[in-house]
Amino acid sequence: MAKAAKSYTAADIKVLKPLEVARKRPTLYFGGTDESAAAVARKEPLDSARDEAIASKTWYVGVSIDGDTFTVWDRGRGIPVEKHPDTGISTFETVLTHLNAGGKFDEGPDSAYDDIIGTFGVGVSASAAVCKLFEATTYRAKSWHYLSVAGGRVTPPAAICRSAARAAAALGGLMP
Repeated sequence: MAKAAKSYTAADIKVLKPLEVARKRPTLYFGGTDESAAAVARKEPLDSARDEAIASKTWYVGVSIDGDTFTVWDRGRGIPVEKHPDTGISTFETVLTHLNAGGKFDEGPDSAYDDIIGTFGVGVSASAAVCKLFEATTYRAKSWHYLSVAGGRVTPPAAICRSAARAAAALGGLMP
């Protein structure tokens, strides 16, 4: 006996919020959900710091591992913080919460980066999506800026801090 035909309409097409696809399908970004995929998620912020070093924009990259918290920092240019023309939110928040947002797509003499290691704008936002907690700070416009992403959502909205020890990305535990 044949199965009854199931309807397929516009209501069946899902439009996910910016980080939902990485949370629902982490294998698309990290190749799995096992420990080696977690290592790829941890590596993305490190690749961004290394890209700054390759571009001769930082003289220092550091890494710290404390339990399930992995922290990367550098003394590079920092992520821009002005309002992004396409999203209407800060560029810092855009880079950390929108897949395919980054400064590494352009090529040629006007590009912000000559050579790159990372995944061209996917990496750090995908890492933020799959972490239980992802915290980032950046120094731009003579101020420290802080952003926290938990469960794929910004909590609280991006803020300007009085001070921070260093620009960093801290990944606290990865979602199973």
